[in-house]
Amino acid sequence: MAENLAFTAPWQPLLVEPITKFLGLPDGFITEADQEGFGMAFYAAILEKPTA
Repeated sequence: MAENLAFTAPWQPLLVEPITKFLGLPDGFITEADQEGFGMAFYAAILEKPTA
């Protein structure tokens, strides 16, 4: 995760969480089998631009 967030520099993450939580979906909406099928996980991120 840290490697991926490094690409957002100089923006700073205010929130990073699984997309299902961000969208208010029920637990288990995306199963481990679903994630394995894609070979990736999806997250929501809210970034803040630093002030000068």
